[in-house]
Amino acid sequence: MHPFDSKLVKTAARNSLEKAGAKHKNLVTLHTGAILLLTFALMLMDFLLEQKISTIGGLGGIGTRSTLATIQAVLRLSQLAVVPFWQVGYTYLTLRLSREESAGIGDLFEGFRRWGAVLRLFLLQAALYFGITFVSINISSSIFVMLPWAQPLNELSLSIAAGNELTTEALMAVMQQVALPLTLTTLVVLLPLIAPFYYRYRMSLLFLLDGEQNSALFAMRESQAWMKGHRIALFKLDLRFWWYYALELLVGAVSFLDLGLAALGIQLPWPSAVTTFVCFGLYAAAQLLLHRSLKNYVYVAYAQGYNNLIAQEEDTN
Repeated sequence: MHPFDSKLVKTAARNSLEKAGAKHKNLVTLHTGAILLLTFALMLMDFLLEQKISTIGGLGGIGTRSTLATIQAVLRLSQLAVVPFWQVGYTYLTLRLSREESAGIGDLFEGFRRWGAVLRLFLLQAALYFGITFVSINISSSIFVMLPWAQPLNELSLSIAAGNELTTEALMAVMQQVALPLTLTTLVVLLPLIAPFYYRYRMSLLFLLDGEQNSALFAMRESQAWMKGHRIALFKLDLRFWWYYALELLVGAVSFLDLGLAALGIQLPWPSAVTTFVCFGLYAAAQLLLHRSLKNYVYVAYAQGYNNLIAQEEDTN
C-alpha cells in the first residue's frame, strides 16, 4: 500500500491521538494560544506607538518620532523571527505523536534548540523558491505583453516612446487595468514550475528533525531522493484535506472583517481600532476551536505518511 494512502494515514493518526489522550489537544491549544497572544501583544503595542507618534509634532519631535517608528518596525518584524521556529516545534511534536512517543511542552521548543540548522533550511528553500519565482515572473511578463489584456500597457509604452509626458494618474490607471490579468498570468506560469519542487522537498523539515545531527542539505537531499514516485500521492492527500484548508481560510478571513466593513462603507458606533481588536478576538476564538478540534488529526496524518515512507523505503532497500 502507498505510504500516503489517505485511509491508511488517517486511521493511524486517529489511533495515535486516541492513545495520547486529551493531552495532545492541550498541547496544540498552547501552541496556537501562544501565537495569538504574541500577535495581540504586538498589535496593542503597535497601536499605542502609533497613537504616541501622532501626538508628537514639530521639528523638535523628529528624533522621538524616528525612535518610536524604529521600535514599531522592529516589533512588527519580531513576529517573523519567532513564529517560524515555534511552528517547527509543532511539526516535531506531531512527529512524536505519530510514533506514540511521549510528547510534552518541551517539544514545542525544538525549533529554537536547533535554530541554526532550521534557519539554514529556511534560507535554502527561500533561495530556491525565489529563483523559481524570478524565472516565472520573467516568463509570464514576456507572455503577457503578447496577450490582448496587455493593450493598455503597450499603448502607454508607445506613448512614452513617442515623447509624451507620463503622468502619475495615467500610470496608476493602466496598472489597475492590467494588475489582475498580469497576476493570473504569473500564477499560471508559476504554479506548474514551483509545484514539483514543493512536493520534492515537502518532507525536508521532517528529515531534519528526525535526527540530531541531520543538516539542512542532508534533509533536502533525502526528501528529494525519497519522494520520487510519491509526490502525486502526497498531492492527492492534500486534496483529501481540502475541507480543513477551506476552514483555515474561512477563519483567517474573520481577521480581515474590519477591512471588509470599511470597504463596504459600514461605520460601527465606536472607533475603528475597537473594531479591529474585536475582529481579532473573534478570529482568535475561531482559530483556537479549529486547531484544538482538528489540527492534530491533519498534521499527525502527514507525519504518519512520512513514517510509512521511511519504513517502506527501508524495507525495499
